[in-house]
Amino acid sequence: MSGAGGAPSAHGSPAAAAGGLDALPGPRRVVLGAFLGLLLAFYGAAQVQLRVAAGGGSLPGPDAVLVRYHGDPLKSRLHLALDPARAETDPRRMYTFLGETDDDRAAAHRLLLGWVEAGAPRARWAEVAPVLTGAKTCGGCHARGADEGGLPRVKADLPFETYEDVLPSAERGAGMPLAELTTTTHNHLFGFAVLAALVGWIFTGTRWRGPVAVLLPLAAFVGIVLDVGGWWLTRAVGSPFQWSVIVGGALFGASIVAMVVLSLDEVATGGVLARRLRPLLAALRLARRDA
Repeated sequence: MSGAGGAPSAHGSPAAAAGGLDALPGPRRVVLGAFLGLLLAFYGAAQVQLRVAAGGGSLPGPDAVLVRYHGDPLKSRLHLALDPARAETDPRRMYTFLGETDDDRAAAHRLLLGWVEAGAPRARWAEVAPVLTGAKTCGGCHARGADEGGLPRVKADLPFETYEDVLPSAERGAGMPLAELTTTTHNHLFGFAVLAALVGWIFTGTRWRGPVAVLLPLAAFVGIVLDVGGWWLTRAVGSPFQWSVIVGGALFGASIVAMVVLSLDEVATGGVLARRLRPLLAALRLARRDA
């Protein structure tokens, strides 16, 4: 507890905050430094995953974000997933699973897209069902229940077992399914919030004070709202809300990385980077004031 003069307790976090992270005992600095270092590695891996899984080798731009959440008015999700032009390394390339030979894949591709472009009529479901439900084609993953090893199938949440199952993926202009968006929001919102809280709490224990100490943690939470909120707005309305996703994600990432780097600088080097940055920030504030 604090004394009459408001001095923090020897057991409280304000004392550590006043001295900075480098004032923590050595073992705590080691733990904290390892945690922050792994966060940087995690963020780097996330960027690689974003390029490979979402961007097909590059960061997804506004058009790709718009199509992902709102849909393409000229194409269905089957068009996009079965596009043979997708890179071989793109995990969303489903053309490979249409058959065992090039001829089989080409024939199945023509059959499925012909059915979709005809309006996905129920009367022709029997023609396309063998490809969509076959154990060696789409049905190997897009089926309810478990596989031969007793594990849930990779795409058990997006089965192709019935006409009703497939129809949403055959509709042109269909955006991300509501069930998928809800699950993605649930998982990411919690993870983003915990990450922002942890990194922000650590950063506020550094010697950084003033606007930086408030704006960087706040920017992380604002970025979450813009990013996740943008998913729903883009799905419902479309353009220009895809920019909310891009700006929100960039704001969240930049603020998290900045707080991790500045905190790690204080833990590992005693604030070498901070001593170089503070005069620069002071000069910028002075220049802005004079202007």
